[in-house]
Amino acid sequence: MTIYTRADSADCRALKLFLDARGVPYRELDARHPGVRHQMFQRYGVLVVPIVVIGRQAFFGFAENRAAIERALREGVLRPTEEDRT
Repeated sequence: MTIYTRADSADCRALKLFLDARGVPYRELDARHPGVRHQMFQRYGVLVVPIVVIGRQAFFGFAENRAAIERALREGVLRPTEEDRT
């Protein structure tokens, strides 16, 4: 699982609290870095944060996608993807 975040985003902080409370491991990429922003745009076509990548699914934003993220976590879609290996 990969998350793209910014330290100044309340939605990103809420996402990390949510994942940490559930013991969900994640790789965090800082969207303040130009290379990460480029990667976000190339892969997903957006520069919004957070981006939550679970398996092959990408969610843009946490608050509006919380239920879908919870469902994806319950369904066990945390299979490694090519992105997780880079």
